[in-house]
Amino acid sequence: MRFYGQQCQTIRAKVKAKEKVLFDVDRGATVFNRSLPPNKWTPYPLSILSDTELRLVRGYLALDASLGAALHRVELNVQAAGGRVFYKYKNLSTVRVMILWCPISSSSRH
Repeated sequence: MRFYGQQCQTIRAKVKAKEKVLFDVDRGATVFNRSLPPNKWTPYPLSILSDTELRLVRGYLALDASLGAALHRVELNVQAAGGRVFYKYKNLSTVRVMILWCPISSSSRH
């Protein structure tokens, strides 16, 4: 599955249902747009922002129609629901993303 177009809706639905999701995304839409992603599965770092700061970020992201903003909204939603996002190199233009659902304590978020 690729994070693009209608498949974004499918991925969001799987996140909402807390299902494991594996998909590919254009490297330019990720934090790895200027560097290569890791060769091994690497977790997206947990947010260190306060709830107020996260609300501000979500507000800005809601105004951004880019693929990168859509991916970031998914990442934040996964973390807010207790899941984890992992990244791995697929090829020079593509990053593989995996979403897993595992318990994380609220103290590990801050």
